[in-house]
Amino acid sequence: MRPPAQSTSSVARAEVRRLLRQGGLVTGLVVAAALGLASGLGSTVVVRQAQPEAPGAWLIATPTAVAALVSGLALALAVAVRFGGDARNGTLAATLALVPDRRRLVTAQAGAVAVVCGAAVAAVALVAGAIAMNLNDDAAHTGSALLVGTLSGALSAALLGVLGLAVAVATRHPVVAGLTLAVWWLVLPMALSAARVFLPGPLSALTHALLVTSPPMLAAEAAHPGTLAGASVTSLLLGTGALCAWAAAATTGAHALFVRRSVREGDEPGRRLIAG
Repeated sequence: MRPPAQSTSSVARAEVRRLLRQGGLVTGLVVAAALGLASGLGSTVVVRQAQPEAPGAWLIATPTAVAALVSGLALALAVAVRFGGDARNGTLAATLALVPDRRRLVTAQAGAVAVVCGAAVAAVALVAGAIAMNLNDDAAHTGSALLVGTLSGALSAALLGVLGLAVAVATRHPVVAGLTLAVWWLVLPMALSAARVFLPGPLSALTHALLVTSPPMLAAEAAHPGTLAGASVTSLLLGTGALCAWAAAATTGAHALFVRRSVREGDEPGRRLIAG
């Protein structure tokens, strides 16, 4: 009797279970949650001291946004390191034996990562915002900032996680994947910010465009306290839309590289896939 045909959803559910088991992404989830909560609640103290007259919505939006952004970036790094090691520890070979269709595998892994990262960051943002709300004397009309911040943070984290997966699939090495994300999301934005001061007008404008369209800057813009407090819905839509484009392009490129690498290494299923 033939085994039942694999569906992308069934493979994605299996990947979610694998991520939530010990040895999956559990350590990364715990560390990201701790960093997010600490950063979010710490930002509450900073805002209270720097802007004592800040409206209640800002006092809720700021810890929600900071917790979501920090935990989302940390989780994306954990995803890159986790999946980057699959080719080294034999997990990739075992997974391909169960799911030989590379397109289905990459799509299912992206879906699983998006669900896990989005749900985890939503919980972190919600807890940070709820604690800030309880500490805020002027908590009226702040529920919308908490709700929008939680949803925006979850979506941004899901897309950042998919980008981390794409880097891992492309590099197939945990250290290289982690360093690539660190350079792309931390070193490069800092270098572009510093270079803008010394460049002439047109080059400075180009540098600024590269800076504001980097994934962490887009996530920060989507989760900006002003956005969550109702100042600019356009920023939220543009930030998440651009992140969607980044995630789609990176996943497509990583999948193509994954298949072509399989062909070069003499992998017959990969050869059939690229030929068909």
